[in-house]
Amino acid sequence: MIEDVLTRTESTVGQETDERTHSSANSLDGARASRLVHRQRIFLWITSGAAVLAIGGLIASTVVKSPAQLAASQGPPPASLLTAQVQDQVLAQQVVARGNVVAGGSITVTPTSEQGADALVLTRAPLAAGSTIKAGQVIAEVSGRPLIALYGRLPAYRDLKPGDSGADISELQSSLESLGYADVDASGYFGPGTKTAVKELYEHLGYNPATTDTGYELPRSEFVFIPAFPATLASLNGTLGSTVTAPLATIDTGALVVTATMDQTDGQLLREGMKVQILSESLGQSEAGTLTTIGPYSNGSSPGPGTAGSTAPEPGYPITVTPAGALNTTTWLGENVRLTFTTAASPTKVLAVPVAAITTGADGGTTVTVLGPGNVERRVAVRVGMTANGMCQIIPVTTGSIGVGQSVVTGQ
Repeated sequence: MIEDVLTRTESTVGQETDERTHSSANSLDGARASRLVHRQRIFLWITSGAAVLAIGGLIASTVVKSPAQLAASQGPPPASLLTAQVQDQVLAQQVVARGNVVAGGSITVTPTSEQGADALVLTRAPLAAGSTIKAGQVIAEVSGRPLIALYGRLPAYRDLKPGDSGADISELQSSLESLGYADVDASGYFGPGTKTAVKELYEHLGYNPATTDTGYELPRSEFVFIPAFPATLASLNGTLGSTVTAPLATIDTGALVVTATMDQTDGQLLREGMKVQILSESLGQSEAGTLTTIGPYSNGSSPGPGTAGSTAPEPGYPITVTPAGALNTTTWLGENVRLTFTTAASPTKVLAVPVAAITTGADGGTTVTVLGPGNVERRVAVRVGMTANGMCQIIPVTTGSIGVGQSVVTGQ
């Protein structure tokens, strides 16, 4: 009994001892494993950090530069040659200016009296400013009476009535005949035929003809001679019912021309008869013209006494350019245009290079540098001819040493 107990006790103790021994062994193995994992993690951290530092160093080596490297990277690029090709062209010296398209002439008219009227009042305005005026047309009506446009180069200066004679009567007769009113009187004499034609003109326009003791007449206040048609009503001074003030109407006459003022340097290069190119950028149209007049040089001084309201002329030479063909008044009048004058030109095509390609040596000789295959440079002796608009005529000293299309050095 006692032996059985002892035996069981020993057995139990032995079992527990084995269990503790096993447990201790397991704990030791766990601790060892834990330390191993800890060491592995430290190793991974160290190797990862080293990799990061290595990558960072690589990036820094490409981004961060020393002062010397930075200065070198900001320096100028290696020099390269600038070249241009040898041209075969007509060289032309040109002067360019701006001008304004205006009427060839301008006249003003203001009626000074009307038969039976107590005051001069604008009672009708059939034409607006900018309208085209035709021969035989009523420009305006003053105190119920017409202001009639008629063709004539002489200015109107008197009433025209039966029995009168003169050059102005001849103009009246020619104008009436061009409008279809028959006149059998002798040229320059206001006879019965002219009187009848005047009557028919008034009736056609819807007015009673003016009369005098000798019959139908044409009062000075009711007509204006215009030297060329079509003309343009540049302005009408007044509104319906307003008192007439001078000038009542300003009329642009004749074909359109271009006026400009040239500075002293360019003006001295121009000559009457020179060909001119007229360009309107806004219209996209170009017309040929001729320089017809060059006025005396003006220094732009202020107007003298008695010229109140006038402005000082622009300093320079006033010029007029006449287009080769008639310009359309509706589109061209008032346009600001570019004028190109050809002051000189080579008679034929010549070899030409930019002026920058010419080199002058200490001995006064001139050369150009030709850039050949493989960027090989060779100097070619030339003589310099005409220069125009940045281009220069070259004449090779040795025939065939330079030709059209070859590249010449103009700089670097």
